[in-house]
Amino acid sequence: MSVVYTIDDKIDLKIGSVVVTISPLNYKVKSDMHALVLAGKHMDCAVLGMRHSIKSISGLTNSNGSDYKLKFDESGALADACIDDLLNISESENLSTIALQLMRGMPQGEFTDPLDGKKLKGVSFVKEEKSTSRKK
Repeated sequence: MSVVYTIDDKIDLKIGSVVVTISPLNYKVKSDMHALVLAGKHMDCAVLGMRHSIKSISGLTNSNGSDYKLKFDESGALADACIDDLLNISESENLSTIALQLMRGMPQGEFTDPLDGKKLKGVSFVKEEKSTSRKK
């Protein structure tokens, strides 16, 4: 059975030592991404996906040792400076690959490498513990 992820859902992914929270993309963003792919602008497509899917990130520090914090513009999209920052971390290839795959929707189990179709190395869904107690 397929799971429906709404635009408001927040899904935690572990990418190496970083945990990133993403949300599915809306139709308008997916349409704009598709146009970028058709124009041969794959990097711009990945950046657009990252800008609109990434909601939070943990496990990163600034060069001065403080915790890295994301910044968002007035529309709620990731700020340009943060895109530049995230494209310069070791997890950037997986972040951009995930953003591109979100154009097709949220995968039902794992993200895959587009080159070989195998599970994307170092990427996993963070599963929340489900309560086994029953409500009374």
